Amino acid sequence: MVADIAKLTVGREAYYTRELATDHQEYLSGHGESPGRWYGAGATSLGMQGEASPAEFQAMFEGRDPTTGELLGRPHGRNAVPAFDVVLRPTKSISILYGLGNSATGRAVLAAHHAGLAEAVAYLDGHVGARRGHGGVQHVSGRGLLAVGFDHRTSREGDPLLHTHLVIANRVQGPDGRWTALDGRDLYRHRLAADAIYRATYQRQLSRTLGVEWTPADTYGNRELQGMPEALVRGFSKRTGHSLAALVELPRIVELGYPVFVGASRKRVIAELIRYTSGGTGSSVGTTLAPQTVSNEDRDMATVGVNVVAFFAGARIFRVHRVRPNRLALDAAWALTPEESELLAE
Repeated sequence: MVADIAKLTVGREAYYTRELATDHQEYLSGHGESPGRWYGAGATSLGMQGEASPAEFQAMFEGRDPTTGELLGRPHGRNAVPAFDVVLRPTKSISILYGLGNSATGRAVLAAHHAGLAEAVAYLDGHVGARRGHGGVQHVSGRGLLAVGFDHRTSREGDPLLHTHLVIANRVQGPDGRWTALDGRDLYRHRLAADAIYRATYQRQLSRTLGVEWTPADTYGNRELQGMPEALVRGFSKRTGHSLAALVELPRIVELGYPVFVGASRKRVIAELIRYTSGGTGSSVGTTLAPQTVSNEDRDMATVGVNVVAFFAGARIFRVHRVRPNRLALDAAWALTPEESELLAE
């Protein structure tokens, strides 16, 4: 995979701050993300390091000094691009290791990810310039990025997907110290190199800290963890077909000797199973349904059935939205295992 770049418009900044946890307990429970952090030589020049508050981030997004509120150059126009979002993420097997490994492993993966980010930003610091002149036709060198990075731990589907949104302000200092718009063409021109630096850094650090080995590189230089079951990687794919295949192959995955985690609760695959078994209708509506219209109530009931089947296939770790019905069903399933059945018979 290659780093994604998106141009951000006014109002898009709210997405990053509304994802933040309100306290450490909420973060640990998985219901929010950690605060943003400052990146780039431009941020350092303004005295911005470490954690970025929502107010400081908002000021940056508006083209202002995060501390004083003073404009950094001209104000953004009505149809301006206040910032760019560059998303850096490791390969899927690394996200799975981060999501399912123990706390020490998770910290090592996150540290390697952050090391890769820092190296990628350092590279961009030296290669992203400013636009000057009428229509921004003149290109001059820049003094580094003014950016905030927001770590996210999962995909929108709830699967392990470690990634960082690096929100880069559309402001950079030129050689004369004036702040003007950065040349966005430089971001696109150098994103492949920055991504390669990011990947090489986290791979090198994980080889050193965790002793992992890697598969051969694909076209873009991406490497998965050697020994990570392909079925497990497919199981955490957002594609419904892969999820269905992983459910069917659970007994084979269990035979590999790894702890098996099932996180199908309310996922699209559950909705597809409901549509398939009901002939395209759902009990909550009674008409043909698109997967996104299947109610959470129906998904929760179907999840119980899927988890029981997964339990008898050998899964023992489950992520669910409604704990009680799943706990009751899985307790009953546990009572029917050969070991427990013998104890009950006695």
